Amino acid sequence: MPSISNSSTVVPLKITVGLGDNEPSKVDLSGGPCCCGRVTSELRHRAFDATEVNGPTLHGPATFAPAGRWTMLGKTIITVWSASSLVDGILAAEPKLFYLAYLTHWSLMVTILYMTLSWMLTFRATVLAKAEEATATDVTMLHKIVWCLFTVAAPAEIVVAIGYWGLEWDGSAAGFYYRNFMVHGVVLGLLLLDGLLLNKIPLRIRHIGLILGYLFLYLIWTFIHAYLGIGNPQTPEDDDTIYTALQWRQDPLSTAVVAGQFLLLLAPIAFCTVYGLSLYSFPCGCNGQSRRYLSNTNTSNNTDKDASTTKSSASYVEMGAFDMASV
Repeated sequence: MPSISNSSTVVPLKITVGLGDNEPSKVDLSGGPCCCGRVTSELRHRAFDATEVNGPTLHGPATFAPAGRWTMLGKTIITVWSASSLVDGILAAEPKLFYLAYLTHWSLMVTILYMTLSWMLTFRATVLAKAEEATATDVTMLHKIVWCLFTVAAPAEIVVAIGYWGLEWDGSAAGFYYRNFMVHGVVLGLLLLDGLLLNKIPLRIRHIGLILGYLFLYLIWTFIHAYLGIGNPQTPEDDDTIYTALQWRQDPLSTAVVAGQFLLLLAPIAFCTVYGLSLYSFPCGCNGQSRRYLSNTNTSNNTDKDASTTKSSASYVEMGAFDMASV
């Protein structure tokens, strides 16, 4: 059985068959920095660097575009189901252009864009992969686009769900219909399933700037909408508000307070929720052990130290199989 040696310690690894010579490994990060230490380190670390703050390097294809027929099937179901809610909403909207006024629909479109691109990368890796691509491990520009989109979409969908059911919903049964459940909850669940289980997309603390910038841009839009007097043709009163909690003209002070809570309280909570989930590993790990990393194992003769005889080994390393043993 393969093992990792470090002076007087041997760590047995449980190997399962998977992607071939460049399959990622889940490395032992149990000795990594604590939560506060990790956050501090990530503030000084490049936001989209393939190398983690605690050392290992992300396996690009396995992290952002994992291959496999079952993965392909799962992503297809998730993407088509989520996209159907977007199509259904646009078809039902009158006037259709005003569909774009809502944060719910902004976030849904970012989510569908992420899912579609992620699906395309998995399709390429599963069906169209060339021989030379089978050994690729780098985090590419397309991977980083997927990374960026998920970093915005996941916290935004949490904000949308909490904002709707906590602020907009009036408690009546009028909110209980299929399309409403889809865009204010179900799509969020599908997105997290895609990004954190099928993919293993890592969030880093500096990514919070993306979601804050995205939501700040939306608040600017609601302010402009209110003072231009565009109105809301989807409400019986055709009033100036998109959301009842944001009354910029009628009550600017209270609205500014709500906007501040939305941006500085709800958004960070949503981001930290996804951030924590991205670090979680079953049953109680919280240091990114389940992420997919490169595993570099020397497969050459022990007496030959030349780098040309060293290659990347194939392995998914199950964290539960780590068993520290003295030699």
